[in-house]
Amino acid sequence: MTYIPDVLHSKHLGTDPSFYGGAVYLLTHYKLPGAPEDNLSRVSEMTQIEYNKQRVPDRYPKITPNMVKQSKAKLPLLKGEASRVKGFGQALGKVFVDLMDSSDPKHHIVLRGLTYSVRIDKMMSAHADAYTYPPDIAEEFEACCFNYCRVIVLLINAYHKAPPQCRCSTTP
Repeated sequence: MTYIPDVLHSKHLGTDPSFYGGAVYLLTHYKLPGAPEDNLSRVSEMTQIEYNKQRVPDRYPKITPNMVKQSKAKLPLLKGEASRVKGFGQALGKVFVDLMDSSDPKHHIVLRGLTYSVRIDKMMSAHADAYTYPPDIAEEFEACCFNYCRVIVLLINAYHKAPPQCRCSTTP
C-alpha cells in the first residue's frame, strides 16, 4: 500500500491561502500607511518585481482586493489556483522582509512561516520524482512541516486571541 498526502488541497489550497492572505492583510491594513487598496497595489507591484527576479513561472498578474478577502471564518484568504498560490509564496517572502516591522516579534513569526512554507515547496519540487526522500531531506521536510504548523497556531493565538494550544518553539 502507498500513502500519498494530498499536498495540493492541504497546503496550496488549504493552509497557504489563509496564511499568505493574512500576511498581505497584515501589511496592507496594519503596517503600511495609506488606504488598504493603495497599499495592496504597492504590494502587488513589489510582488511582480520579485516574480521577475526569482523567475517564478506561475504568477498572479495583479493582486486585487477581491483576491484577498475575509472568508466566512473572518480570516483573510488569498484566492486563486494552487500553482499561483505556490508561486506567490516565493515572492511574498522577499516583499514581506522589505515591508515588515523588524521590531515586531509577530512579524518575525510570519516571516519564519513564509520561510518554512517556501522551503517545503522547494524540497517537494526538487524531489518530485522520488518515491521517498533521502534521509537528510526527509528529516528537514518533517521539521519544516511541523514548524510551519506551529507558526500557524502561534499566529492564530496571537492575532485571534484563541486560548493557547501550543507552547512550543518555532526554531529548528
